[in-house]
Amino acid sequence: MSCGPHGSRYSQKAPIRPVSPLVAGEQKLIISIIPTVVVKGAVIPEFANINDTIEVTVDVHPVQHDFNEVLAAAQSMETDVPDKMTVGEEYDVSATFPLLGHGDTVSADIELAKSEDSADVTILELSAAPAAANLVAASDTDSVVRRWTVIADEPGQVALVFTATVQGQAASQNLQQDVPVQASARATERGPSPLEVIQQPVQYLAPFVALALGLLALWAAWKKRKSGEKASEREAAGSSDDPAP
Repeated sequence: MSCGPHGSRYSQKAPIRPVSPLVAGEQKLIISIIPTVVVKGAVIPEFANINDTIEVTVDVHPVQHDFNEVLAAAQSMETDVPDKMTVGEEYDVSATFPLLGHGDTVSADIELAKSEDSADVTILELSAAPAAANLVAASDTDSVVRRWTVIADEPGQVALVFTATVQGQAASQNLQQDVPVQASARATERGPSPLEVIQQPVQYLAPFVALALGLLALWAAWKKRKSGEKASEREAAGSSDDPAP
């Protein structure tokens, strides 16, 4: 309230400002009304301030509530990853978490990648179709389900990161948050096949068998030569024993 130049009084309406709460719970609003008092052209300073703090209760927006529930479900995402892998072989990997009946207000998806410290691995979509084709509709199962084919390219620890992205729209506020969940498997080189297991001793013994056969052949040749020499000696001895004609 102010006094006019002739001592008259008049009121002035305060501007209307929209208020948008950002968090739920008990909040406080402070509305400051600072009157200006002018007496004979002079402003009276430090006029009494009788403003009070107004306490209000802010409820969670319904979409924010749904978003928080789906976000908690994503943090408990179920992953299906084998404990062991063989280099070069294909493995089915999957991840799922429920939408808890909030598929009409909250959307979500899951992506798979290897972590920076992981052994080399190839990650393939279940099919060549777009990612949405691998996303089970919420109206059918009320869950987000994604599947991939994973191939270990080298031995070592395969570290996978499943990232769930949860989105929603609470009034004018865009809601989005990523939830990473890690899983790992040990990749080893492929072992020998049954045929290779059988062939390995044979291949190992082959040089020794060849050596033994060679020695047998030499021994047989030596024995044959000795037999020939003895026969020649007997013939020579027999010839010397014959009487002269």
